[in-house]
Amino acid sequence: MNYYEIIYIVHPALQAGHLDDTVNQINKKMKDAGGEILYFDNWGKKKLSYLIQKQKYGTYILFQCKVGGEKIADLSLEFEHNTNILRHLISKITEDDIIEQKTANQEQETSEEKKDDKTTAQEITSEPEKIEEVVT
Repeated sequence: MNYYEIIYIVHPALQAGHLDDTVNQINKKMKDAGGEILYFDNWGKKKLSYLIQKQKYGTYILFQCKVGGEKIADLSLEFEHNTNILRHLISKITEDDIIEQKTANQEQETSEEKKDDKTTAQEITSEPEKIEEVVT
């Protein structure tokens, strides 16, 4: 099984309910193909750089998955035949590129930085008191 990052742009006229139906249809197709969705993010409605099918806006959807390479062709066909999807991009990634793993590592680093910041803040606040005592 390989890791893939898939970004697709959904037609801007879809309301929340129809957008969810389209996204769930793609997710169901992925699970039926034996894949596993590792990360999912709805980037929201954004302005396109150029017109795609006479549309200025589109809703961007990103997900990362683990699926067999032979099943990607089926998923690509689903994107091409679905009229609600303006564009799609499928990229092969490594296990290190999975976003959830990066965010977990970043959370650990930020928590360590906060601990360091607290100790330096205590040192800074204690230093002026020492200076005042010496001056007085």
